[in-house]
Amino acid sequence: MPLKFTGHALWQMWKRNILIEDVEKALRNPTRRAAGEPGTIWIWGHAAMEGKLKVCVRAGEEEFVITAAWENR
Repeated sequence: MPLKFTGHALWQMWKRNILIEDVEKALRNPTRRAAGEPGTIWIWGHAAMEGKLKVCVRAGEEEFVITAAWENR
């Protein structure tokens, strides 16, 4: 299923030098999950050579990306 991104997610990804492919890879290779704000889930996963990403998605609709950030930054 293709991912959907909020405008906020795309803006933050641009500022943080995160590619769509990085988010896809992180979500395919999860290492940890945790509840976020109501209705959201944080998923950590390995992405490319940069390291781990943390990706915030809608609960029950994990293809809907709210934001993403590098874990170590």
